[in-house]
Amino acid sequence: MQTEQITYQQLVETANDIIFTTDLKGHFTYVNPATIRITGFSESELIGMCFLELIRPDYRDEAMTFFTRQVEEKIQATYFECPIILENKELYWIAQNTQLVFDKEGQPVAFQVVARDITDWKQAEQQLEIQNTALQSAANGITITDEKGKILWVNKAFTQLTQYSPEKVIGKNMNILKSGVHEPAYYQDLWETISSGNVWQGEIVNRRKDGSLYVEEMTITPVKATGKEITHFIAVKQDISERKEKEDQIEKNQKTREALNALLQLALAEDPLQDLLQQALDLLLALPWLKIQEKGSIFLVEGNEDILTLAVEHDLGKPLLTKCARVPFGHCLCGQAAASGSTVFANCVDHNHVIQYKGMPPHGHINVPVMVDDKVVGVLNLYVEEGHKQDAQEIAFLEAAAKTLAALIKRKRVEIALRESEARFRRLADATLEGIIIHENGKIVEINNALAQMMGYDPAQLLGMDILDLVAPAHLETVKSRINSTDEKSYEIEALRQDGSTFPVELVVRVLSQEGKITRFVSVRDITERKQLEAKVHKALKRREREVQLSIQMAQEIAAAADIQELYSRVVSQVQEQFGYYHTQLLRYDAALDSIMLIEGYGEVGRQMKELNHSVPLGVGLIGMAAALSASVLRPDVSQDPTWQGNPLLPDTKGELAVPIKLRDTILGVLDVQSDKAGALDENDQLILEGLCGQIAVAIETTTLREEMEGRLRELDALQRQLSRKGWQAYQAEKVEVEGYKYDHSGVSPILSAPETAVNGSANTNQLTDLPAIEGEIKPLIVRGEKIGALSVEDDLERPLTEDELEFLEAISREVADALEAARLFEQTQDALAVQEKLATELETVAQVSTAASTILDVEALLQAVVDLAKSSFNLYHAHIYLMHESNTRLILKAGAGNIGRLMTLEGREINIYAESLVARAARTREGVIANNVRKTVDYLPHPLLPHTQSELAVPMIVGEKLVGILDLQSDRADFFSEDDLRTQKTLASQIAVAIENAQQYAEQVQTSEKLREVDLLKSEFLASMSHELRTPLNSIIGFADVLLEGLDGELNERMEEDVRLIRNSGDHLRNLIGDILDMSKIESGRMELRYEEIDLRYMADDIMALAAPLAQEKNLRLHLEIDKNVQTITADRTRLRQVLWNIMGNAIKFTEEGSVTLTMQNETDHLLIAIRDTGIGIKEEHIPIVFEQFRQVDGSLNRAAGGTGLGMPITKKLVNLHGGEIWVESVYGQGSTFFFTIPYNPAPVKIQAAEATARV
Repeated sequence: MQTEQITYQQLVETANDIIFTTDLKGHFTYVNPATIRITGFSESELIGMCFLELIRPDYRDEAMTFFTRQVEEKIQATYFECPIILENKELYWIAQNTQLVFDKEGQPVAFQVVARDITDWKQAEQQLEIQNTALQSAANGITITDEKGKILWVNKAFTQLTQYSPEKVIGKNMNILKSGVHEPAYYQDLWETISSGNVWQGEIVNRRKDGSLYVEEMTITPVKATGKEITHFIAVKQDISERKEKEDQIEKNQKTREALNALLQLALAEDPLQDLLQQALDLLLALPWLKIQEKGSIFLVEGNEDILTLAVEHDLGKPLLTKCARVPFGHCLCGQAAASGSTVFANCVDHNHVIQYKGMPPHGHINVPVMVDDKVVGVLNLYVEEGHKQDAQEIAFLEAAAKTLAALIKRKRVEIALRESEARFRRLADATLEGIIIHENGKIVEINNALAQMMGYDPAQLLGMDILDLVAPAHLETVKSRINSTDEKSYEIEALRQDGSTFPVELVVRVLSQEGKITRFVSVRDITERKQLEAKVHKALKRREREVQLSIQMAQEIAAAADIQELYSRVVSQVQEQFGYYHTQLLRYDAALDSIMLIEGYGEVGRQMKELNHSVPLGVGLIGMAAALSASVLRPDVSQDPTWQGNPLLPDTKGELAVPIKLRDTILGVLDVQSDKAGALDENDQLILEGLCGQIAVAIETTTLREEMEGRLRELDALQRQLSRKGWQAYQAEKVEVEGYKYDHSGVSPILSAPETAVNGSANTNQLTDLPAIEGEIKPLIVRGEKIGALSVEDDLERPLTEDELEFLEAISREVADALEAARLFEQTQDALAVQEKLATELETVAQVSTAASTILDVEALLQAVVDLAKSSFNLYHAHIYLMHESNTRLILKAGAGNIGRLMTLEGREINIYAESLVARAARTREGVIANNVRKTVDYLPHPLLPHTQSELAVPMIVGEKLVGILDLQSDRADFFSEDDLRTQKTLASQIAVAIENAQQYAEQVQTSEKLREVDLLKSEFLASMSHELRTPLNSIIGFADVLLEGLDGELNERMEEDVRLIRNSGDHLRNLIGDILDMSKIESGRMELRYEEIDLRYMADDIMALAAPLAQEKNLRLHLEIDKNVQTITADRTRLRQVLWNIMGNAIKFTEEGSVTLTMQNETDHLLIAIRDTGIGIKEEHIPIVFEQFRQVDGSLNRAAGGTGLGMPITKKLVNLHGGEIWVESVYGQGSTFFFTIPYNPAPVKIQAAEATARV
């Protein structure tokens, strides 16, 4: 016994639970260590303390009552939970088992208590209570079931939703709510989803306790135990019946509108009436929301009889097709509708009493009359299920459909009445690609398909429209002024498509008057491609103009070459440097070797190739082919030419062009250029280089002739001996009979024959064996050791010559020899100089004409200058130029020299290409024609204003394969023209032809450029004037969105409010974008005006900072404002200055992710300096130049991330400039940017001029 007591005592002392004893009044008489440890009181403090003092005050009365009852009723053991307050004031929940201790007499004497800590359990219990309260209060219904679907718990919302109380459903399966609407597979899929541990979400139709159906949105979540086995399912339900009804109604309304729109489209369609009625009937029968059978028909009233004729049907069956083919008014239900003119509805037709429906099951009918101008023209007959309830909305829709059918029938019958007369016109109109409009006072009465396609409309939509609806706003006044005009001259405008886009058209108006009625036909031609071609040609002409200028510059450089080698060097360097080719080289044709030899190449590669004596055989490669064919050879992409052979010194060659250098028909060489880009060389390069090669050929010949002349002059002295000998031989050859001259008392006379031997040979020791035999003293005439003749004096035998006389004779012979030689040389030199002078004059004239042709870009001025210069320079009687007409059958006189030539031009002289004429012959043969005696030439065509023409030279002017015209030259002398003249004039004609082509293209491009500038100006004016038209509907959208958001038209649910807010924000964003575009267009068109006023800068700066604060706060950015104390006010446009500040400040915040944005204002001498500095991403140095360009942002990724039109900074720059200030940016990539701009303190009010704005654009 003692051992048991010791063991029990040890258990009590070592127990973790609170164990104590009290007397019946609750005073502690014993406490174990656990009680002391847990309560925090010492044993001495506890012994004698009443246990009730530890219990939380609000539980003390309940505890006193509980324990008093236990004593009074002598209950041996009780269980009680209560909170106690520990020594440290903490709350501690205990669950105590209290044993009542009795004495021997059976009277209670004490309490023995064992208590356990339940604080955690109590807290969890409270949390569960809170959660239970929350679940009970939830707006959505919530159920908890076991793994079999048996309901274990439901909340109040479930009861309200299903009308089932918790008592009625707990323990029941969820199938109690099953409606049977869904197929079994639907429920099977739901159960398999949650049984596999997955969450199921969806909409389901369930049945309430009262049997009514409702739609709920439900989420079922499986609950798994620790072993991952499903133990429960939690279902959350939301009643969406009302929403579904609204959605169904919205969908029904939408489908109603769609159906009516579809019917309206059918009413506007061009198909036959029968097909359209069938399509309309099929469309109505296919509408799922109409509670009708897929069976019905449409009757029409034909002629004036009150009889309905079956027009179209669907699934009526053969009996009804026969019986209902013709129905009199008043018979049957459809006849009753026709007779009454109102809808007839019957939800059941007794087939026993209505003979037509025998053999058919019972059913109902809806018969709706189709009326045109209050007259029944047909009936819409539809079948419904028996017992079908009349639906007002359904009837209203069908009556609306009947009205649409009425419009269709009316229009089709009008069309049928006009079809025969219209068919012929339609076939003709539709065959043309041009649009055709017939209008009466601006109202369109007829169009062709081409116009409808051109404008983006269905043809029927255009009928009845105002023709002005098809005109771009900028051209409305032009069309208004001419819409009823009788002027049939064509003009150009911008047309307006249905989608709002514009395009250029040419209008040609024809006016017809028939029986006093005026009808206007308008032909509409889309000239978009023509305009694009003009733009392309304009661009090409600009390039061509530059190339012509370069060609002229190069020609001048080439002409200045001192010798032939310098000429070659200048040609290569000028072509290479001016046109930027990969490589340029010049090769000379060597007839002896029949090959093309390199004489000059550009750069180090050219030098190496020259050292290697690079040459190309005639006919081999592009260069050899160009020389052999005497024609240019172009290969834009040499990789496409399998025969092309590259040069290892030029590895990057991708394209090559070889152009022959030829003078008349003689090949002098080849100019070869190469490109390192495929496709870079084209026909334009070929045309330029061919013209240049013509000038090079002339320059080569001129330089060669000049070098020859200089060589001849240098060699004159050396040639005198040979000239003397040749002169004497020529003299001897020509003077067969006259062998000398004799001077005596009768004068000078020729010696007709010479004796065989000389006289007094002994006296003449220097007698010449090659001179004629002359009697007397003979002295040879010697020049520099050469014998050119003899001086003979007849000897008098009676008085021989003395020594003095012989010496004198010797001196005289020397003088005579020198005189004769000088005379002969002078004559020969004069002849040579005359030939050279003539050739130089001709070449100089060619050069002058070529220069004039290259520098004058007006065709008429060019031609007149050429003929005047040719007539005066070549000493001609007359000169004209004929140009080939675009028909290639006529030659038109375009310029003539002098007043006579101008008079002939004004007469409009023409020559048919097949006429008997030297000019026509030159055009047909494309060869030069010489007639040196026109009176004997059969096809000479005389003119009364040119009566003295004796010789005529006609030379064709050709560019590539194109005959441009004929250069016609005339002389008043016979045998005036030679083959040399023909060759010279061919060169001239080629230069003139190229110049004419250049001048014509330039004139076309000048005209195109003017039109483009006009279009650009009109565009800017149009955009600037559209501010009200663009913003008014946007303001309405935004305004009504605000009305909806403010709840003025009723409260919105959360989704509707989100949608409306999205509309409002998008509209506001679009309005800002339109504002930017319109601001820029106003500036460009000169419509931007500044309204100056005095502005408090500090107030404006505070306003900008307040506006920026929310944006900066979203990104945790710091804002700083630094204003110089001297900055007070400034005169400027308040709105625009604020716009500038906000544009820059907004961008700084947009592109700064962390750090700060600082606005500073600083006073300068005559202006205000404002800077906005950020610590954002910064701008790369290469992107800084494009910051202020339109529609550009510094980086594509930023553009996508930050958005925007790319107009903010360009507008900012222009607004600053309009104030007379400047703006610039300084930035370090990765560290941030600072935008600076200045505003003058007292700027003069400025309005930008339209011309200046256009020029800047």
